[in-house]
Amino acid sequence: MDLYQQNILDHYHHPKHKGKLPVADRHNEAANTLCGDKVELWIKIDNEKITTVGWDGEGCVLTQAACSLLCEKLINKSITEATTLDPQFMQQLVAVPLGPTRLRCALLPLEVLQKALKEGR
Repeated sequence: MDLYQQNILDHYHHPKHKGKLPVADRHNEAANTLCGDKVELWIKIDNEKITTVGWDGEGCVLTQAACSLLCEKLINKSITEATTLDPQFMQQLVAVPLGPTRLRCALLPLEVLQKALKEGR
């Protein structure tokens, strides 16, 4: 097992920022209907910067780890910076080879982030 796979497993077994925020400025959820993965994201914002994030969800190792990895990167990012994150960013973040099916798993956290920032509730 290489270092990148170990990192994915570490984030799966010890997820960062997992848990609902009691108060959030933005919130949304997304699901992958093909496999049943679900992710819910809460974001706290102060002065146009993300100060706190929380997430919850269920699904495969890759979806859960990708969410943990993404949330770590979101802290202290401006809203503008966060809205520019793209699929290539997520692929670099998870740093493991992804086929079309696994790519959808890795992109689910990005999808919920974009929904939360755009639609926010």
